[in-house]
Amino acid sequence: NETRPKQVKNQIFKHNECKLMLLDMFRNAASQPLDFYEVVNGLIKAKGLDSDALNMSNFKKTVRSSLDRLTKQGLVKVDSNGRWFV
Repeated sequence: NETRPKQVKNQIFKHNECKLMLLDMFRNAASQPLDFYEVVNGLIKAKGLDSDALNMSNFKKTVRSSLDRLTKQGLVKVDSNGRWFV
């Protein structure tokens, strides 16, 4: 009977924190679309993180999955250039 390893918990964001920060960011952008680079850098700045010390691959995966979830839920939209907005 093999037990599955526990899912590695994201250490950067608390539960739902990334989602809420993304929604705030898009509201503050005044419906101006933001690309992935702007979103990632905005979150790094908002959290006061050191981008050199971050595992950028994991950070980007977390942000991307949150963006995908928000898009599926209809809370954010993606324009023809792949930029997100509310």
